[in-house]
Amino acid sequence: YIKKYIVGKADLMIASANQGMLLVRTDTNANLVYVYQYIWNGPEKVQSAWGKWDFLNEVSYMFFVNDRIYFVTLTADGYFLHRMVLDTLDEQDIEFPVHLDSRFDVLDVDTQFMLPYDWMYNQQLVVVQGLGCENPGMTVPITSIVYDVGLAGYVVTLAHDQLGGNVVVGIKYLRWYVPTMPLVKDQDGVVVSSGKLKVKNFVISLLRTGYIAAQMITPWGNGPPLAYNGRVVGSIESVVGETALTDNDFIVPFRERTDRGEVIIYSNSYLPMSIIDVDWAGQYQKRGKRISTGG
Repeated sequence: YIKKYIVGKADLMIASANQGMLLVRTDTNANLVYVYQYIWNGPEKVQSAWGKWDFLNEVSYMFFVNDRIYFVTLTADGYFLHRMVLDTLDEQDIEFPVHLDSRFDVLDVDTQFMLPYDWMYNQQLVVVQGLGCENPGMTVPITSIVYDVGLAGYVVTLAHDQLGGNVVVGIKYLRWYVPTMPLVKDQDGVVVSSGKLKVKNFVISLLRTGYIAAQMITPWGNGPPLAYNGRVVGSIESVVGETALTDNDFIVPFRERTDRGEVIIYSNSYLPMSIIDVDWAGQYQKRGKRISTGG
């Protein structure tokens, strides 16, 4: 199935045994990097997952340095070096990691700051309040992004004065997870294909998660998107002016056979999305009985 998942021939591969990760770029789409993550527990492999990262620009080169990945990307303005830190650390005075692409920090901000790169002016920029701001962890609306001839760059104007605080700025991006659909197996671990397994709903256990959404995908049409913003009515943790992160369960209705569809879980928020477990409830109908033919 990997040959079907990866499109094209691999022309650049890097790996890190310490991080349990393999990155692959193909000759078909230089903006796309396929990611293989694995975890061994002694002789047993407990995780084996494939995914992909879709970059805004062409990835010309990439390499590991300890717990960081460096990407050299090519834009109309030349080459840029991007750094991706694999450890998710909380931001200072925000108390959770901020998930933004091409992010940078701006210190001592009032109502305006300048973009470090011109190519960012037409992207979906998000500004998050940090140390010294009135509501750390909350976003600030952008009123305008205008090119300043005198400064030779784009100036961002904010809707509210940040009183000399620090802000985190970056580009919104979409991240998603498609779990493997459940299967019925016998005592030997062999898949039983003589029955029908219909899932009523998925129960997604969350940890410190903000906005999250899910949708059923089938060849005959997709279900409506179901979103959860992490706020629970009446909860003492749901405070106006503060970011809502939840540890609750996110229940996603499915009501379909597992061989006729799948569920996609996604978020484009700057807030964390941490899935610790996915359970399901459903019904299995057996259509026949296996007969052993002997040795």
